Amino acid sequence: MKIHEHDLNQGEWFEATRVTVALVALTVAGAAAYLAYRRQRTADENQRTAAQTQLITANAYQLSVEQYSEGLQRELRKRFTDAVLQLSHSMATVRIAGAFSLAALVDEWTAQGNRVDAQVCIEVLCGYLRLPYSPVHGNSDSVKRTVTSPRLNPDGTVGAGDVTEHYEFRQNDRISRLTILRMIAEHLRNVGDSGESWSCYGFDFRSATLEDVNFEDCTFGAVSFAGTRFVGDANFQGVKFKEAVSFAGAHFESNCSFDGAQFDNECEFTNARFFGTWARFVSCNFGGEFSFEETFASMVVFSACTFKVDASFEFSQFTRSVLFSVDTVFHGMANFIGCKFGKFSVGGRSAVRDKLFRTSKTESKFIDGGPVKFMSECYFLGAIFEDEAVFQGTVFEGKVHFERMGYAGRRSLGTSSVEFRGGANFSNATFNQGAIFTGVNFGDKPVVLRNINSPLPLAFDWSEAPDLKPDAVVL
Repeated sequence: MKIHEHDLNQGEWFEATRVTVALVALTVAGAAAYLAYRRQRTADENQRTAAQTQLITANAYQLSVEQYSEGLQRELRKRFTDAVLQLSHSMATVRIAGAFSLAALVDEWTAQGNRVDAQVCIEVLCGYLRLPYSPVHGNSDSVKRTVTSPRLNPDGTVGAGDVTEHYEFRQNDRISRLTILRMIAEHLRNVGDSGESWSCYGFDFRSATLEDVNFEDCTFGAVSFAGTRFVGDANFQGVKFKEAVSFAGAHFESNCSFDGAQFDNECEFTNARFFGTWARFVSCNFGGEFSFEETFASMVVFSACTFKVDASFEFSQFTRSVLFSVDTVFHGMANFIGCKFGKFSVGGRSAVRDKLFRTSKTESKFIDGGPVKFMSECYFLGAIFEDEAVFQGTVFEGKVHFERMGYAGRRSLGTSSVEFRGGANFSNATFNQGAIFTGVNFGDKPVVLRNINSPLPLAFDWSEAPDLKPDAVVL
């Protein structure tokens, strides 16, 4: 049976075909869009997965690094504890091993940039050197000493019975201390590939007893030698002090040399004591204020030194002699108020005994050079010269004060070739043997020579021809 029958004309066929093509195209476009969406979603998911994987890997790596670092620090701190225990051991060899362990820890922590813990190690080494120490028993195998003495009453009389005192000290401690000093010195020089420099750290040697010190060519940052006792020769030749340094109250029991030392900042020797034959400061550069006040010394040599700021020697005592020679220049104020001198020499040709630290050879040599110059004011107020004083060739650019100076030398005060360019004042000075002012260039500023106490007349170039007296001289 034929349900329906319909013939399409040509226009209807065309319209049906167009609709069909459109539907197919729309279907294909939709499918393509869906496929693109799926691909983008898959790519996004893969990217998120990769990022999460990378983050997990980074966190795992960071955790691994932190765990390694924590483990390393635990190991280093355990080594630190062990080294400190070794340093307190009764046997010298164990103490030496502990010192080397601490030095190695300083190098390792410095390489890691951990200066705090490295500084702690250095404090321990310096602290060991500050412990009570007697050089007399430095090489002793004994560890205990008993001293029995009569009992004294409060009034000083001898009472009944005896007093027994017990002393304990470290066995053969001298070798341990010398080892520590040598290690410190080696790390303060240009170490190169042999280790890390310790010049960036602070060193506290206050009140320490140091034997046979050799810091030649070392470079210090922050350091203090206040109250330090130096036993044996002390060698500071070529040392560089980058920051302020203090030797206040230090005791040098033998010779000491600072030849070629460079002080970039303040330098203090107030109340220092030099008991050796001599103390040398040759070719030193003092960039900051220099204080040598209330110091006691035998013979001190300042040769070819440069004082860029003020220098003070106030109330110091020099029992044998003090020498300023060969191109020494004071750019700031020079203060010698209240000093007490044995022989005093400024300028001229100087004889300097030069002990070489590395050999037993001692040689004498004569040094010629330019004049000593005081570029600013110079004070010798109340200074006492107990022996010969020579100012030959000295140049005073600023005013120099000799008021109330006392000269008890065996010879006349010699001022040959001295130049007073800034004026001078000798008011109320005392010359036990007279004074010679011949060959002096008095310049054009007032030079006051009033109220001079002298049993002998003062000698001038114009003594026999008063009309030649310079106008600047006030008698």
